[in-house]
Amino acid sequence: MPIHLTLRHFAQVIQRKSIYVLLLLTLCTGITYALCLYLPSSYQATVLTEIHPFSQTAKGSGIDTQKEVTNAVILSRTSPVIQLACQHLRGMTVAQLTTAISSEMVTTAGLIAIHANAATQALALSEANAVTNALISFETARENARLQAQLNQIAQQITSTHQALDNAQGQLTTMQLNPINAKNLSKQQALRDGDQTTYNQLLTNQGELQIQKSQLATLFTIVQAANITARLNSYDPLSSSALVAGISLGGLVILFLLLDWLDSDISTNDDVQQQTTLAPLGQLPFIRNFRRGAQLLDFSQPQMDPLREAFLLLKNALVLQVQAEGQPRILLCTSLRKGSGTSTVAAQLAIVLAQSGTRVLLIDSHTRRAMLHQIIQMPRTSSISASFYEIEQSTQQPESYLANWLAQHKTFVPNLWLFSIGSAGTVPGELVSHIPEIAQLQDQLLGLGATQPTRPIIDLIILDTPPMHEGSITQALTLIADASLLVITAAQESPEAVNRAGVTLQRLKAPVLGVIINKCRPRHRPYFYIGRYNHSHQATRQRSTQGKTDKAQKPTELTAAQMQTELPETPLPQSLNAQLLQRQQTNSQMIQPRLSLPTSLTGATLHTPSLIKNKNTRNEADIDTEYHTTPITTPIQNREQLT
Repeated sequence: MPIHLTLRHFAQVIQRKSIYVLLLLTLCTGITYALCLYLPSSYQATVLTEIHPFSQTAKGSGIDTQKEVTNAVILSRTSPVIQLACQHLRGMTVAQLTTAISSEMVTTAGLIAIHANAATQALALSEANAVTNALISFETARENARLQAQLNQIAQQITSTHQALDNAQGQLTTMQLNPINAKNLSKQQALRDGDQTTYNQLLTNQGELQIQKSQLATLFTIVQAANITARLNSYDPLSSSALVAGISLGGLVILFLLLDWLDSDISTNDDVQQQTTLAPLGQLPFIRNFRRGAQLLDFSQPQMDPLREAFLLLKNALVLQVQAEGQPRILLCTSLRKGSGTSTVAAQLAIVLAQSGTRVLLIDSHTRRAMLHQIIQMPRTSSISASFYEIEQSTQQPESYLANWLAQHKTFVPNLWLFSIGSAGTVPGELVSHIPEIAQLQDQLLGLGATQPTRPIIDLIILDTPPMHEGSITQALTLIADASLLVITAAQESPEAVNRAGVTLQRLKAPVLGVIINKCRPRHRPYFYIGRYNHSHQATRQRSTQGKTDKAQKPTELTAAQMQTELPETPLPQSLNAQLLQRQQTNSQMIQPRLSLPTSLTGATLHTPSLIKNKNTRNEADIDTEYHTTPITTPIQNREQLT
């Protein structure tokens, strides 16, 4: 896929979602700005303290200092120190102070940093000072106790050594006055010297310990008093908001592109063509100010022009598809879920076909939500039992009775009749059991039920059925339908669901003639992330193209005698007839095709809406609903071919 098309598609996705991007971006930025302004911030106070160990020597002072600092760092967060500090802080518990305090060794030079975090500057300073003083007091007291214990021990040793020295000196003096043995004298003298050395060493150690005890006040030196070194949980509102805005913008762009990639629901005709095995028949736009509910579309309103044009295109596409698929006479209109607009589409399509000259019988088979009478604005007088009785009577009476029976169901639209075989109290099983009678009635109306084919009263029958998942009515009616129309709501059905519906209807001998996408909005776009069409759909498209080519190779010839033949209730002015015949001879492409009748019916006449409107013969109120018709005959075959 070319990179410029990909980038263009990404830009279109972001453009369509720009409102949501701006709203979410504004929301994230505003929340961040408010948090930076109104959330409480905390302060950090730090005290730097230097440790002077007593065991410093020229050789091992660095090792001793680092060891003492490490011990002090550990000691500063122990329970005894924290408890001692809490005595000087009102309302502060040991757990709270333990959480707020941290300490670290700054360098190997004997510096320890004690940090205190608090909501206010004063509290942070108080916590840092309290913990530092508690550490100094606790360590000083501990060292004082240690030195005092050593001094007491040395004092005892000095006393005992002094006594031993006095005894040795007395014995040596006695031996010197009475020399007995020179060897014993020298031994006693060595013993006296050893006691003297020990005594002198004890005196030296005692002096050193006394010096250390006198220097306890200098064991800790506060190098830097407590001060505020940082403001925690506090950010610049502008810089923080700008950072969050950038991150949010990137995240939203990625999110919407990902959602666009994941959203493969059918939204347009291109989606049907590319992602399903069915043929697209048309798409109907969503009219925002169109009132909900069952109603007839008022095409006299200017805002309904797109929908009117869409129905005309839908009718033309249906004609082409019917010609390509063998001209089915009974169409079943169904959907995958309720609310797809099946009844509205069936009613408006029947009206457009009737206005173009096709005699259409619209059958409402809904048992729960029958709305065609509301749409066509006709009173519903027949019950379900009466409807079935009428069907039985129509199949037992002569052909003349069919026309009289059909007149009871005539609508205000020429060439359109409405008949209901379902009602609110109808049991689906009861309706299914009368399928043979309904089929027999349809054959009579289409001219196919008699032993000898007769002139049909109806050209096309459209069955408005419930959604496929609502029971057996739709499946039962597929037994009498030649083809089906599948109505779906844009962006609500997956390709898999549409394909499954097509396979189901194909298995029920009512293949899908085309898919009609209803309620298309401007934001609906074809699915972009697909490279090639389905192989099966390529075959369908080639078959459809071949059917159109064959149709083009057999142009219809119009004769004056055939031009005189008209369908019931479809008068045609002779002046307009001649005008359109001349226009067709000069430019055959200006006449739109219509749903053609089976070629086995002699004298059958086809009508299409002309592109030329007679402004002199219509009122302003009918400007959007009046269409002139042109008869187009089809080749006639022998009736014996039907047998």
